Amino acid sequence: MAASKTVKTRRRSLRVEDVARVAGVSPITVSRALSTPGRVAEATRLRVIQAVAETGYVVNPLASGLKSGRSHMIMAITGPLDRPSAAGLDEIALTLAETSLHLMLCRLPPDGLNRTLRLGAMLGLRPRLVIGLGDGLSAGEIDLIRAAGIPLSVPEAVPAAGALAALLRETLPAGTFAA
Repeated sequence: MAASKTVKTRRRSLRVEDVARVAGVSPITVSRALSTPGRVAEATRLRVIQAVAETGYVVNPLASGLKSGRSHMIMAITGPLDRPSAAGLDEIALTLAETSLHLMLCRLPPDGLNRTLRLGAMLGLRPRLVIGLGDGLSAGEIDLIRAAGIPLSVPEAVPAAGALAALLRETLPAGTFAA
């Protein structure tokens, strides 16, 4: 039996312009429909979503964050997870499903230099917002996040159902959520 040979074919990646052409809109409209759906008419947003499905376009979160200097991530830093914390994370994830943002769960090492280095590396990903749940952050770590210029929310206790969704809607820019 002859050894199989893998043949690589190089195909140009799909771009926003390709989706725009299929949807019959401008590239900036595609960008807005995918990143801030509240700024685009519902019918237009649906055309863009259909064009994305037809073309197989996948958003490159690294490229889309270059101009703003921010990623499309909301970082939740937790201590040990218990049921209320897990329910809070689920609420955040469901709320973010209405947007182009993604939840990144972070559990820092218990203490020491490795903890500080890990937090610094995570902040280097430039999240749009950091949410500290439970006893996940020390005062010094809160200062580090604020010094990085990243918005931070640290509820005093795990919020009641619905409170984290409200927090996200209040904290994130207008137009983040579909109308």
